[in-house]
Amino acid sequence: MQLEELKAHLSAGLINPEALNTNPEVLIWVHKEIKELTHDKDVPAYALYDFALVRAKRYLKIPLEEEDLAIYNDALKAIKQAPLVKDCTQRGKSFLQIDQAGNITEHASTNTDKGFSPLKWCKKRSFEL
Repeated sequence: MQLEELKAHLSAGLINPEALNTNPEVLIWVHKEIKELTHDKDVPAYALYDFALVRAKRYLKIPLEEEDLAIYNDALKAIKQAPLVKDCTQRGKSFLQIDQAGNITEHASTNTDKGFSPLKWCKKRSFEL
């Protein structure tokens, strides 16, 4: 998500969009939080925008209502449940994904090297998925 796209969505959701212009660092902070939280996940757009809007309100010291908290909790839940899309290959197009149960699964591909397995490759290395 680009900063300008994020700013447009936040401005549309805030009662006083000028608050973002007077506090431009808020946009940067929220963008950084989104990147850290979702850098390797395939998160639905609504969850990103809902999370960003509530975080921006918090930074701008806008009182949160119960609806805001419900939206924030739903967004966090969607982010946590989003599938991992981090590519873990040296060769080919195989990839690993974490399913809803938290298990690592290897997805088949058109990989011509049938002896290569990204799951085995990752397990041989001390690398955090």
